[in-house]
Amino acid sequence: MNMYYDDGGSAFPWPPVGTGDPRDGMAGGSSGMSLRDYFAAAALDAYLAGRNIDQRDSFPAGVASICYSYADAMLAERSKRNGGSS
Repeated sequence: MNMYYDDGGSAFPWPPVGTGDPRDGMAGGSSGMSLRDYFAAAALDAYLAGRNIDQRDSFPAGVASICYSYADAMLAERSKRNGGSS
């Protein structure tokens, strides 16, 4: 089953400059990371900032899942406030 997942689009895109041929010193552009990934990274940063240096998580996959849950909630709220569009 192939399901569409709204990732919020690109967070830091940059347009192509020049031909994209590395020999001419110009870059071909990039779509950047998704907004969902950016939100999850921000949630992870906040989570880790609140941890004591001596505390070690034995469940990093669980922490990642929690951070992406926050990201999904932020995207859903953003969509609501933008009239249903990202």
